[in-house]
Amino acid sequence: MRETYAEVAIYVDKAGTTYAIPCGWNRITLATVIITDIDLLFILKPPYSDDDIDAFLFNALENCYKKEGEPGPGPLEKHFGTKTWVGAVKGLRYVSFSWIQNEGYYFAQSIKTSRKVYNLPQKEHWIHVENDPEKGELARAFHKALSESKC
Repeated sequence: MRETYAEVAIYVDKAGTTYAIPCGWNRITLATVIITDIDLLFILKPPYSDDDIDAFLFNALENCYKKEGEPGPGPLEKHFGTKTWVGAVKGLRYVSFSWIQNEGYYFAQSIKTSRKVYNLPQKEHWIHVENDPEKGELARAFHKALSESKC
């Protein structure tokens, strides 16, 4: 089956280290799983170039649906040694990165309104990049979304 949609949760700490969690499947319901339930984490540490960011983003997207959702602690909780997602994301900015077939790529900046909630704007306010982006175009869109995100 060819996927028509993929989503990656991207978190960035104050030092600029970037964490990406691809979406996955629930084998019982055959539905897309909440991305924080997938035990797969990609990490990009600074310094990095726009080419590094482009490659990092494409790699995370390519790994969507490679794993099933699992109960228990998510990858950020395991990585940071915390018991809860709230503890793991404390102080991290969040950007939603998605791809929709026939539309292209989207970055949704977020505003953390409480300890437990990152709010995303309506789709018309997301940063859009067409399919087949030019070199560095995804990195520029990512930086713009990140600069507009608040934690």
